[in-house]
Amino acid sequence: MLWTLTLHLTRSRLDCANSVLYGSPKYSIKTLHRVQNTHARVVFQSDRSISFASLLQQRHWLTIDKRINFKLATLIFKAQTTHSPTYLATSLQPYLPSRSIRSSDQQLLQSYNVKTNFGSRAFRFTAPSIWNYFPFHIRSAL
Repeated sequence: MLWTLTLHLTRSRLDCANSVLYGSPKYSIKTLHRVQNTHARVVFQSDRSISFASLLQQRHWLTIDKRINFKLATLIFKAQTTHSPTYLATSLQPYLPSRSIRSSDQQLLQSYNVKTNFGSRAFRFTAPSIWNYFPFHIRSAL
């Protein structure tokens, strides 16, 4: 019982506020990958001959970097559909071109230029790049 609780807490700590890790250096993400891989080996009681990718794929787990993007995309979707939290919803502006072009009806978000690498990790700047990456049929599910 205690062992199961410990594993569950480890898994939940991997997800805790991981959206703030967007754009962080690969070495910090790599550490979290190692923790997730060890956690997968313990949970599935597998030996070293099975690859981590197949372990994660069997249980439909996302890798840490994909999980970060997923969490941010979920935040963007909730902010656009429910307009809550309002501080996030107000930072998302729809892309409105000055003239009529093909991308006018694609439900894109306005992207902004930023001068610093640290500033590019802010929600206002990362949200459009993540949201605009998705195909139209996903963006139009609003």
